Amino acid sequence: MQQAGYAIHILVYIIIGHVAIDHGYADTSSAATDELHISSFCSKGEAIYAGTWGYGLYCSDDMGRTWKSFNDGLTNLFIYSIHIHDSSFLVGTDGGGIFKYNNREKQWNTLNIGNIGNTIFAVLEINRVILVSSWTHGLYRSENNGKTWDKVTEGMTDSVIYSLCHSSKYLYAGGAKNGVYQSRDRGKSWKLIGLKKKTITCLYPVNNDIWCGTWESGLYYFNEIDSIWYKSSFNFVENIDALAYSQKSNILFCANKNDGVFKSDDNDTSWYSIGLTQYK
Repeated sequence: MQQAGYAIHILVYIIIGHVAIDHGYADTSSAATDELHISSFCSKGEAIYAGTWGYGLYCSDDMGRTWKSFNDGLTNLFIYSIHIHDSSFLVGTDGGGIFKYNNREKQWNTLNIGNIGNTIFAVLEINRVILVSSWTHGLYRSENNGKTWDKVTEGMTDSVIYSLCHSSKYLYAGGAKNGVYQSRDRGKSWKLIGLKKKTITCLYPVNNDIWCGTWESGLYYFNEIDSIWYKSSFNFVENIDALAYSQKSNILFCANKNDGVFKSDDNDTSWYSIGLTQYK
């Protein structure tokens, strides 16, 4: 994916086997009737959520064997990002803005984003602050559940942010052209902390580290204790599209849209391919 012609889509395009869909239910053990292209992953407790390109959101309570649609009230089914933290559950879409899940009503409702733009690459909510990355308008911040929004510019040299995450201490943003930023004031201001002039496709917090996938530069992690960047031992591919971590099993996953999923279960000492390559 060349930077000059960077398509809007940074999608994982991992296929959950051949998935049969029937009345909002998806069973990965069934015969092939559709292929779900996965754009984002997130987990909460024992539940796994998968955002898809054109089929909305799916949820699995049995480690991915079966899936149920989770789309009541979701009027745009092209999902770019998922964010879950405590009781907050948000999804960013391509052309439909942001949806927030209402636990009382058991359905999705649109979140007011004003004139920010409707293509949302990343969304994050923590400590009553919502951060939104829009394709056309950059990074915005709200402290009142989306009633009003402020454009974030201090310390930010990237006009497009592809990824947002938070650790127990700070917020992080991955830029389309100029590396990784850190905020220590709940997203009001930002400081470039490394990987300058690299395209950051995904960020994921793991214990004291912030793992970072890039396009054409491989996998890195930033240690918050010593504030140093390290290059991962992962050397299968240089293009990383997605990251995930299983705290219970201490397994780190990374994915590439053409080469599938890889895992490390020994703290980055070694990596293995576990398949799920894209069907042609």
